[in-house]
Amino acid sequence: MKISVEEIDPKRCVLCGSAEKLSGEHKVKASIFKLENGSGAAYFLGKGDCFRPKIAQSLKSKEYHFDSKICATCNSDRTQNADRAFHNLHVHMRKLYDAEKPLTDSSYRPNYRVSLDEERDIFRYFAKLLCCYIADSGGPRLTRIASYAMGMSNLNPINLKISSDGFSDIIKMGEVEFAFQGGGRTVTQIQTTHNLKGIQYHFSFSLGIFESAELDCFYP
Repeated sequence: MKISVEEIDPKRCVLCGSAEKLSGEHKVKASIFKLENGSGAAYFLGKGDCFRPKIAQSLKSKEYHFDSKICATCNSDRTQNADRAFHNLHVHMRKLYDAEKPLTDSSYRPNYRVSLDEERDIFRYFAKLLCCYIADSGGPRLTRIASYAMGMSNLNPINLKISSDGFSDIIKMGEVEFAFQGGGRTVTQIQTTHNLKGIQYHFSFSLGIFESAELDCFYP
């Protein structure tokens, strides 16, 4: 019996499983693309690109979309606040970066003070992205991440680290990576990175013992 993982139907929402009014999710929100590029094109590093950037002309470029789908309800009512919270965070991080000020404090927390609800929404945004990355890699729905992304839980499962990188002219979407216990096949962590013109967001999820066991059993 599966409790913490669920098989994903590519014709259903990656978060809730609905088949109603599906659409592709952007890897970079339209508001962030416009903030960083205006109406112009952007250099883009995607899966397997290494250090040879491509030109993505607009948000319609396939590089900016997940293959997995999200339903209209999840894309609006359930995750819209999370989208806004990340936009506000990135605008602030951009100001700090451009002013050559530290993005985080000594505890690696963002130099950005918000309410508890908005802080939760920031992490919900990354939970949604991670659900899409896992689905695109052929993995299952991890209910703890999906429930948090939809606002059905307040127990944050996402780890987030923000830092500066050396790619000030490039938008880079990382590949989803799986960490294994002791070099074996038991997955202990899932992670990826977004680099938005010098600002790096590394986000991950550490699996509990039962989640790892279910992945071993049902998705070897």
